[in-house]
Parts: sequence; structure tokens; C-alpha cells
Amino acid sequence: MTTKHLVFLFSSVLLVTSFSTRAAAQAIEVTEVNEAGHQHSSHSSPLGLALGVILGDPTGLSGKMALDKTHSIDGALAWSGGAKSGIHIHATYLRDHGRVGELTDDMPLHLYYGIGGRLIAVSRGDNKGKLAIGPRAPIGLNSRMPDPSIEFFVEAALILDLVPGTSADADVGIGARYWF
Repeated sequence: MTTKHLVFLFSSVLLVTSFSTRAAAQAIEVTEVNEAGHQHSSHSSPLGLALGVILGDPTGLSGKMALDKTHSIDGALAWSGGAKSGIHIHATYLRDHGRVGELTDDMPLHLYYGIGGRLIAVSRGDNKGKLAIGPRAPIGLNSRMPDPSIEFFVEAALILDLVPGTSADADVGIGARYWF
């Protein structure tokens, strides 16, 4: 199997996983109890999609899909310039841990963390022509302007590449996304 086939396969798996996770999140109902003790079901905030850029390592296009008020899937199609330079693809399941401060009165600052996967089609060095694949665990801060709906974020992620050999790596980036 060639590198192109593996990149296509990995991208397809990430896409299918993100859509199936979104469908599952839509099917989950939250049961709340009001002051009178009566239960009722409700859904979290509307789902949305955001597209933008990430700068750092990696640098490229960034996307995010909200599953509910505190869970989302983010991903990037970018270029990694580190020791494993090449086309970088990642997808991460994120949990918004909550408000940790505010930039302005209408721009709260939120902490998030998650787990996902990263793939790099290495284009130089000892592993040129090989794929670097491993789990990715980011932690970051984000804030969203209400109008226009733009999210700003900064994150750092630890990666444990398992292919072509075991090694640790890190991603660090800042970015912005427009919510549709």
C-alpha cells in the first residue's frame, strides 16, 4: 500500500468517525429536573461547524465541529515543519473543561483538552517516504467573539508516534476559526 493510499484511508476513517460521533451526540438526550421535581428532556446548544487556520507546528487549515455544548471534534490539514516534516493530518475529540477567565465581558476564556490521532507523510530525513502515526493529546485555551462568530485558540499537544518507530513529539499552535 502506498503513502497516498494510507493517507486517504486515514482521512476517510477520521471523517466517518467524526460524522458517526456527531450522529450519536444528536441522539443523546439530557434529562433535567426542574425546581418542582419534574423531569424533562432537552438538547444542548445547536451544533455548528467552524473553519479557519492554525499557525505554528503544524501550519495550515483547521476545522472544528461542535457535538454539544462541551464536546467537539477538531482537525487540521496542514504542514509540519519539525523533525518529521511533511503533510500533517490530525483529528481530536475535545472536551471543554469550562470557563477559566475572560478576555472581555462577552469573550469568556475556556480550557479544553482531548485525545485523537495524528498522521504525517514524512517528506525528508531518515523517515522520508514513511508515515508517522500516533495518538495526540492536546490542551488549550479558546475564546469566541459573539459577532462575527470567530473563535481564537492556542494549544499544545503531546504525540506518541508508534509508526514507523516509537518516539515522542509535540505540536504547538495558535489559530482562529469562523463559525457558520
